Parts: sequence; structure tokens; C-alpha cells
Amino acid sequence: MPCAAQEGGNGDLRAVTIEPNVLVQLDAGGPIGRHGAGDEPGGGVNFRRARLGVVGDLPAGFEFTVEWDFGGRPGGKNRIYEASAAWAGIDGLSIRAGAFEPNFSLQQDRSAQALLFLERSAVIDVTRQIATDTARVALQARANGDRWFASAAVTGGQAGPGYDGSERGAALRVTGLPVRTDDLTIHTGISLAKSFRPKRGSGVGKERGFSFTAMPELSLTAGNPTLDTGSLTAKSGYAAGLEGAISWRRWQAQGEIYRIGVDRTGGHRRFSGWYVEASRVLTGRSRAYRVDNATWDAPRSPEDRFDPAAGRWGTVEAGVRYSTLDMNDRDVRGGRQRIWTAGLAWWPTQRFALQGQVQTGTYSDAGAGDDPAFQTLALRAQLDL
Repeated sequence: MPCAAQEGGNGDLRAVTIEPNVLVQLDAGGPIGRHGAGDEPGGGVNFRRARLGVVGDLPAGFEFTVEWDFGGRPGGKNRIYEASAAWAGIDGLSIRAGAFEPNFSLQQDRSAQALLFLERSAVIDVTRQIATDTARVALQARANGDRWFASAAVTGGQAGPGYDGSERGAALRVTGLPVRTDDLTIHTGISLAKSFRPKRGSGVGKERGFSFTAMPELSLTAGNPTLDTGSLTAKSGYAAGLEGAISWRRWQAQGEIYRIGVDRTGGHRRFSGWYVEASRVLTGRSRAYRVDNATWDAPRSPEDRFDPAAGRWGTVEAGVRYSTLDMNDRDVRGGRQRIWTAGLAWWPTQRFALQGQVQTGTYSDAGAGDDPAFQTLALRAQLDL
């Protein structure tokens, strides 16, 4: 890699390093059979993520990241994923500014490369729409010790054309490890997000508010979201939740529960959702806990290389998840959704992964009567350089 060096103030040569960062995730799949729901999840092939960028380390503890995502959800546009600079000159403390995804929730802070299932839970997708989704213009400070983590951010709108830069919000996440041994880790935490100035709408008057949508935890077609509140004129909104997790040797389980509130004329509207998941590493190293972002990394290691002649088959992990999200309250009928997901992931090398999942779920956009059911099968090939 190209490397330039410069003279430090104390006479030492301090390296400036710049490295490429590439993540490609190709998804394919679709429904298993038909259940009579006209807008049930569809099938297809999609580059869910195709990120290309650079990360760099500078003298005095400074670093930067610039990434563009040429993939995304079907029907979307390729766009900037991150353009930020950070200072981490004190061990356990960093301050970041620019366009990036602020820390919020246990599942959101797990990197896309480390996911067992193809998508995060629907409730996490909705809560991040308050103030912490991708490429938010933000200023964030975060710190950690061996058994705790804390982050706080002030946020604006998402960067890029077509987004409202006048949004204003804030986010907070605090976690702790009441138990941490070689075999057992217990994690607890809270996450809070607040929108003080929601984005402007596109209608007459451009009133501020929210428009919450959620897909069925699968992004293969540009079809309608299974949950959609429509445009909600509002002065402010929030998301507040609790998180908990436990890992023991090759086992790991976690869950989160959230309340979402919107301050509308005529009273508040409140929605809720939660998920719980459990997994086990069948071969290879177990997931390692990362104190710098208070979540578990992918269960992969350079030592778990694919070498059948030596009896090495890489890392294999299996898991199951249940999630639910209810976006109905009074006059708002955004729908409700419940999904079971079973997944299997294989990392034959540290840089390449194959994943598969099966879903079965129900949803409704009216909040009453029998909920239509759906079943899906999907696969992913991942390259992480």
C-alpha cells in the first residue's frame, strides 16, 4: 500500500497509512410458494452492499474514512456511505465528525460484515430513522473501558442530494458488562434517540414529520414495504430501548425492546417492537466481544482457514431470531409484523462468507383481521477486503 511519512514534532517519523476498504454482498432469493398476499415479499437478485472506499491513519491519533455504496435496497440510488474524520489520541476515547452512522443499539452497531441474518430486525430499521441512519451529518464522542461503553452524538440530516439538511437530533448509548470471564459475558445497556426537528415533507407547505417504513427483513425487490405509517406531521419524535445479551463459549443470545414516540398535534402516537435471537458457532472460533463498540464481532479468524486436507473447514454459525413490530396507534395504521428467521453462515476464509436464511412471518397493513403469511428463502455471498 502507498505510504507517506512525515516528521513529527518530537523528531519521530510517523507513518500516514491509506488502505482500501471493500465490502460486496450479493443477495438472491424469493418467496416459497404463494399465500394469496398481493404485496408479499418478492424475489430477485440484488447487490445489497457494494461499498468502495479508503480508510487512513494520520499522525497524532487522527484517522479518516471515505466510502461510497454502489449497492443498497432495490429502487434506491447509490450514494455516499461515510465521509468522516476522527481523533483517537487517548486510549479508549474518540471524537468523530462528518457524515457517518452514529452509535445506536446493540444490533445496529454490529457491522454489516458480521451479521448472521441478511438484514437487521425491523424494529432496528425503524428506530434508526429517528436520528441515526446512514450518512448522518453528526458530531459524536464515545469512550470505553474494559467493562463499559458510552457514546453521545448530535445529528443533522443525511448527507447527499434529496435529503433535508435542516434536521436536528441526538443519540445516546450506554452499556456495561456486569459479568465478564473467559467463558461467560453478560451485557446490558440502553439506547436513546431524539429528533428535535424532523425532516420536511414534500407536500404543500412541506410540514415536518416522519414517514416510518419497514421491509420484511429482506431486500430483494423494490416492492412496497410491509409496514408504512404514511406521512406523520410531528414536532418531534424519539426512540428508547433496553438491550441485553449473553455469550457462553460458542453460544450467544441477545435481545432488544423499543418504544417509538411521535409528538403530533392532538396527542402522542406510540409504537413498539422487539426481537430476540440466539446462535451457536458449530466450527471455528466463537464470536469475540468488542469493547470499542459494545457488540460481538464476526466469528472468524485467520487461523480458521479453509484447508480440508488438514481438517479445517472455516467457521460455521447457525442461529434463529424472532422479531415483532407494531406501528398501529389510534388513527395511525402502519401495520404489524412478526417474523421467525433461521440462518446459517459459513466463513471458509476470513474475507469470504456464504449465508442462507429461511423466514416465515405474518404482517398486516390494516391492523385488524387475519394477517397474511409469507415464507422466503434467501442466500448471500460476501466479500470483505
